Amino acid sequence: MPSVILERSRKKRLEHAHPWVFKNEIAKIEGDPEAGDLVSIVNHQGRYLATGYYNPASQITVRVMSYEPLEAMDQNFLPNAFANVWSTANVL
Repeated sequence: MPSVILERSRKKRLEHAHPWVFKNEIAKIEGDPEAGDLVSIVNHQGRYLATGYYNPASQITVRVMSYEPLEAMDQNFLPNAFANVWSTANVL
């Protein structure tokens, strides 16, 4: 999977569950992702942070879909994510 490597000097929004990566926060891109591809998002030290959809035409270049490693999205991804949120909310 292609990787988006973030700038060292960026604000650490992603670590606080902000779901967007802006174009100016990207140091480099490894691989050759096309618009709509999933990419791994890593910090400047190579530590995995999230997986998201890539859109090189947008200032919001990556939109986070998961903070856990994700190789592909299938038709069960969103229903499972909503079920997890629902069960967590009911516990609280």
